[in-house]
Amino acid sequence: MRSSAGAPSCALPSGQTAHEASHITLWRAGRLALGAAAFAAVFATGLCALAPAADAITQDVTRVEEDWELIIEVPEPDQEAPQITTVISPFSNLDSLHGVFEINHATQPAYSNGGLQLQVWDGDDLYDYRRARSAVLLRTSNEKVTWTSSMSLLRDLNWLRFEISNGQSTTWGTFGNNSELRRGTGTYLNRLNSYSPETSVENSRVGFASNRVKKLTLKKVRYYADGNLVSTDETERVVFEPNDLVETME
Repeated sequence: MRSSAGAPSCALPSGQTAHEASHITLWRAGRLALGAAAFAAVFATGLCALAPAADAITQDVTRVEEDWELIIEVPEPDQEAPQITTVISPFSNLDSLHGVFEINHATQPAYSNGGLQLQVWDGDDLYDYRRARSAVLLRTSNEKVTWTSSMSLLRDLNWLRFEISNGQSTTWGTFGNNSELRRGTGTYLNRLNSYSPETSVENSRVGFASNRVKKLTLKKVRYYADGNLVSTDETERVVFEPNDLVETME
């Protein structure tokens, strides 16, 4: 298992497996331009200046939770639309470890429609993935989908765990409980204080049929140190609204 930026490889804890993949076409082509537009819209509100940064927390952050909300306009199951992707990373970029959550589609190990998928990447290298609710497509107008994306540092195991939990929707019902969307990888990290919610905002997107989405929002961020809640960021960061989009994909 290779870590980017010269980071050392870490042995997998007992019971953990990782799917190695090569010659991968990464989904993130084009997301930076869209993410930059979304970030500019959030920054213009002045809310970003109010948000505490993880690196300002004096304790060692070992867990970060992001609460997300997606509001659908009118989905089109026959076109497998819309398709949404969010990310979370312990760094201010996606050059190293990060988690990817795909909604209403999955791209690993090959494209498939509907459902949900959690992936773990190190730069452009895919480490692991897990699928849930395969082939179940969005089909309810004005549907609200909510979930929590988290990453937890298990320092005694040298392990970084990504997870989707507390999911609620009409299409998929309750999802993300019972570890159905949980994957991880070995890590050299001993704290998550380099995390920034703006990295999530800039790199998350409505990738297909954005005209069928009303809004995608990062609602709240919580920071924990060894199981104790140490800070809550209640700044709402809008990742997508129709006016933010440069080009609408049908």
